[in-house]
Amino acid sequence: MVVLGICLGLGVLLAAFYASASMRAGIYVRSICRLNATDKRIAITFDDGPAGNATELVLNVLKDFGTQATFFCVGVRVLEYPALVERMVGEGHAVGLHSWAHGNGYPLKSYRAMRYDTERTQDALEPLLGMRVQLYRPPFGVTNPTIGRLVRCKGLKCVGWNIRSFDTFWRNPGKVSRRVLRKLRPGAIVLLHDRLPEAAETLRLILQGVIARGYRVVPLDLE
Repeated sequence: MVVLGICLGLGVLLAAFYASASMRAGIYVRSICRLNATDKRIAITFDDGPAGNATELVLNVLKDFGTQATFFCVGVRVLEYPALVERMVGEGHAVGLHSWAHGNGYPLKSYRAMRYDTERTQDALEPLLGMRVQLYRPPFGVTNPTIGRLVRCKGLKCVGWNIRSFDTFWRNPGKVSRRVLRKLRPGAIVLLHDRLPEAAETLRLILQGVIARGYRVVPLDLE
């Protein structure tokens, strides 16, 4: 009986971990992890910026290819680099929320603290965008009951991904781009990070492969 109890307890913990770690599970909040598309449209998304020169180089590559992406921005970095956010909007990119400071403790915040965090980030972004921000990606892609409540009460649209590039782990543009292109399918949402020094080169390789395969990159428009 003791062993059975331990096994059941471990099972519950594993299920809770999976529900929190997998946005696609949709247990706590419905997250959009792919485009509603059967044609060769995909979305390329960036987290954790804006980040000075690294983000500027990413925007340059997007401009060179005539392509729009989606940026999930961190509030403290928006205050530091407002001109980059204005450039994103001016060049047709979509912009969403990615918390105020992307702290490790974000998923453990109370609802009140998480709501304040979100509203603070909205207050930093919305004057630059000239519109209400509805796109939201929780830090680390973690969901839980508090994040689910936040999304519902604030009327946010929670966005995940179905191609994780692992760019923060490999830090190798060739390896990262090959992984993304190997997994490419219609409706894919790709996760990248514009704060990385090699982000622009990674993006350039991905876009070359995307175009060669007949795909089109679009910003997220979930209205």
